[in-house]
Amino acid sequence: MVFLAANTLSIELMRSHSTWRVLLLPLSLVRFIAMIALPVHVMHDFMQGERGAGRISIFGKEFWRYCLVALSLGIPCVLFALLVIGGSSFALRANGFHRFQMVAFLLAIACVVFLLAFFVCARFSLLFCHVASGGKIRWRAAWHDTRGHCWRIVTSQFLTGLPVPLAIVVAFFMARFWVVTLAPESLPYVFSLGQSLMLVIALIVGAACSCWLYRRFAATLLNEA
Repeated sequence: MVFLAANTLSIELMRSHSTWRVLLLPLSLVRFIAMIALPVHVMHDFMQGERGAGRISIFGKEFWRYCLVALSLGIPCVLFALLVIGGSSFALRANGFHRFQMVAFLLAIACVVFLLAFFVCARFSLLFCHVASGGKIRWRAAWHDTRGHCWRIVTSQFLTGLPVPLAIVVAFFMARFWVVTLAPESLPYVFSLGQSLMLVIALIVGAACSCWLYRRFAATLLNEA
């Protein structure tokens, strides 16, 4: 409901006077908070039977620890990428590389940086479910538990999430004949409903898969919880 309401209000604001469009930023913030809060609550509810914990508040310690883990992984990865790619661009330009050569080298460097960042995030991925279910942030334990299981974790998440985009494609082809019969002004609301529904499904499926991976591989984290 939060995603649908935020998307609908965004459509109305985009159609309204420009002075009201300043509210688009708060709505984006609401969507961002909901995208964090939903997986946290799903993971907590999935793990509730094992931990025996009760319901949590929206902005409880689990939410803030989840945000801290995400920021602790995201910010260094972004800064590292900017430093490496920016430094490489400066070095290539200083050595007289042509634009085409620079683009090719920078794309290769960006791919390597992305894979490194992806690997690091995958190694610490069990922490998200751990903190969402009430545990403390244990970086070393998460790194230890994913040793030798990184690609299995990535593959499991990928295969679990794969049906979601496939379902979107199928739904689009099934609904395209119905959509063309609608009034043009109603199309944004229809797409907003579909987008909100698919986003919620994707977040729930991803959170459920994270719980399964946590139960399977989080030996050290469970002992330190």
